[in-house]
Amino acid sequence: MKKYIALFLWLNASLGYAISNQLCPYVLNIVIQNDTKFTCQLIQHTITSGNSHSREVPLQIPPTQKSLPYTLETELGLPLPYTTEIADVTLSYRCGKDKIATFSSKKLVNKRVFYNVPMIEGVVISLSNMDASYHIMDNQCNATLPRPDTIIWGLY
Repeated sequence: MKKYIALFLWLNASLGYAISNQLCPYVLNIVIQNDTKFTCQLIQHTITSGNSHSREVPLQIPPTQKSLPYTLETELGLPLPYTTEIADVTLSYRCGKDKIATFSSKKLVNKRVFYNVPMIEGVVISLSNMDASYHIMDNQCNATLPRPDTIIWGLY
């Protein structure tokens, strides 16, 4: 009986690893670093394309803190080559009384015959009395603990 339980657990773990590696190229994590002196509060959240895997968008980010990742998956299209899958979200945060940043995070996966070409981009849409910038951490989908592409926004 112990052999069957061990086999079941091993198969379950292997399946979870395989699924996470397969989804990794189609997932985008969004992290927000609040480098202001004020708590930043979410005021708008719009998913243009894709599906949210997170319970919720970070609603409040304390001063000098980093949010937990907000995870989006591209909309899975037909399993055909030469198609594009997209995850796109726009977020607006108010920090303090008069500082507002609105920005968009997008991942496109251009599917080819034998490989996929991911592109990640960030766009600052509007700023009021503050600044924002981003950098990208490329995925590590073949690692033991896969990490999807991550865009880290800095609000300051």
